Amino acid sequence: MTRKPKVNTELQKFLNASVNTKTRERIFFNKFYFDVKLAAGRRGYPLTMFEPEVDRGGFDVVLDDADTTRHLQLKSATRSSGTNQWVTTPRFLRQLYST
Repeated sequence: MTRKPKVNTELQKFLNASVNTKTRERIFFNKFYFDVKLAAGRRGYPLTMFEPEVDRGGFDVVLDDADTTRHLQLKSATRSSGTNQWVTTPRFLRQLYST
């Protein structure tokens, strides 16, 4: 038997409010940052994360392990938000190296 997680309706209202979209994105970014750094630390993996100060390159996070650099774009949405897809550039799908 699986239980449905309890929903904090006040938090849900807060996150769904259109005036809080930037706050929701920052919460998501900080949770992402924490989870990735924790996972890397648990494995003894040296990982550096950068957040560009200005969003000119179309990416939100840079991951670097001294061998490989990855640029990521983060998106957040809630079940009740009107956005369920985003327009992005194909360059995020390009192969960065050949084998």
